[in-house]
Amino acid sequence: MVVSFSIVRNWYRLTSRSDDSFSHSMRHINTLRFLIFSIINMGHNILYAQPRTAMVIERKYSEIMSMIIANGSHIVTTFFVISALMVFLSLVPKLEKTDRKLGIVDIVMMSVERYIRLTPAYAFVLLLEATWVARYLGGPLWRKGFETSRTYCRRHWWANLLYINNYYATDEPCMQHTWYLAADFHMFVYAAALVYMNGYEAVTVLPPEPLRFFFWYWDMYHETYLPTHMNLVNYTTAIMGSFYILHLHKKKFHPTKMFSMLWILGFCAIPGSFIAGYLIYSNVFHKPSIWMAVYFPLGRIFYTLLLLLFIIGCTFRTIEPIARLLNIHIFGILGRLSYCAYLGHFFITRAFWFNSSRFTDLGIVEMTASCLSTLLMSYCFAAFLSLVLESPFLALRKIIFEGLHGKFKTSAIAKGRMQATTESVYSTTSIKL
Repeated sequence: MVVSFSIVRNWYRLTSRSDDSFSHSMRHINTLRFLIFSIINMGHNILYAQPRTAMVIERKYSEIMSMIIANGSHIVTTFFVISALMVFLSLVPKLEKTDRKLGIVDIVMMSVERYIRLTPAYAFVLLLEATWVARYLGGPLWRKGFETSRTYCRRHWWANLLYINNYYATDEPCMQHTWYLAADFHMFVYAAALVYMNGYEAVTVLPPEPLRFFFWYWDMYHETYLPTHMNLVNYTTAIMGSFYILHLHKKKFHPTKMFSMLWILGFCAIPGSFIAGYLIYSNVFHKPSIWMAVYFPLGRIFYTLLLLLFIIGCTFRTIEPIARLLNIHIFGILGRLSYCAYLGHFFITRAFWFNSSRFTDLGIVEMTASCLSTLLMSYCFAAFLSLVLESPFLALRKIIFEGLHGKFKTSAIAKGRMQATTESVYSTTSIKL
């Protein structure tokens, strides 16, 4: 157990590559994690940038390219899709090989393992947020960005550690971005169990007024973005996609030219689906509206299907140069660090903007510099957190649960032998009779 805290050993675990066929075929997932986190980091930089006036924000709505950010709020569902794929693509083949069904005890054990996987690094960052972070720097905007967060974390820390913070006290968020961790934990349990009229807009329009308080009191944010059940459709679609990938593996699928063309079109359609939100921003439609009510879930499903098409193409190496690019080893390391980077980037982004003594005009040079610098600092923090806290607990989790699985297996074998002995005794007795 002591060796689990060795930084050298943890560095080796972080930088090494798995040689099994499943890990080899899914290496591009780590690249996707890195790219999606980079986009999320960019979105949070824009969220916490302090513009001079609300007009600065509204002018951006008239720029088509701004729609990729403004209308890309559901890009975080990419992580749900990845989570569903990784759970089922790793779990189902094991169940098929062992020819056994998932029981309630297995679901509980998997949920406990998931909790141990997520919580240690999460709890450490939560402790920093509730204590030391508010004293880290200063400035005229500092108290706005950190005093409230410290107060909320001291008041609602237990909700975060129970992973119910996307339902409880959502107007007083502690580590606001960790709503995703709560939803992901719920989805994980939901995935394991599967094996056993409000007039809102069609897209999440971001008016300047809710930005003043970072969506804390915005009803649409609380009812359509945070709750777990709002992402069930995406997660279930990804589960069906994982079974389809397993089917293609069994059929030894090789991409055709037609599939390659479809894959390229689907890849180009991903940013296009975000830009389509310009129609909503540039026009005023009567609400409530039936077509908007239909567009809202279909837009999410369409994005999930495009994402699944992209992952299938990468898994089966549709275009070899792109597959080689996505499998570069450095992306694998950055992908593994993405969880810790996600935990820490919120503090770093807020520190960057609230330590400033001036407002911004959201210029492209300034925003690019802030996004790249916060991204770099997030991964530096993630490397420290992973080596010192996350990796040791992952190793301890493996030791503990392998021991438990070994005991269960031993008891099952002993039980089987006892039953076999009993049956042989009965058979011998019947023969003698």
